[in-house]
Amino acid sequence: MERQNFLYLPGSLLAVVGVAFAIEFTGGLPSQLAHLYYIPVVLSALVLRPRLSLVVALLAAAAVSPLPDLVRRPLGLGAYYDDPAPWNLSTSGGTVRPTPSLLGPVMPYAV
Repeated sequence: MERQNFLYLPGSLLAVVGVAFAIEFTGGLPSQLAHLYYIPVVLSALVLRPRLSLVVALLAAAAVSPLPDLVRRPLGLGAYYDDPAPWNLSTSGGTVRPTPSLLGPVMPYAV
């Protein structure tokens, strides 16, 4: 089991980072490619321990939240979100987009 976690965790994390790079190189958020984050989140929820799958889900949720704008602005890149306030519940807000990624690790245990 430990060997399995040793192999699947880096693969899941690399998949999340790969999706982030694909989104960045195709014009940034909002993008239909953001739905690809569900693949490593759900697969890690199925094969990893709950704490490790939560790490993958948190990374995916952070990638679709306004957090990348904190890195993009100092680099002189445009921001993804116009109004990243947590109370902005539209699809451009910082609350709605990350929520499904955080539900991924819970799904196998709810069935």
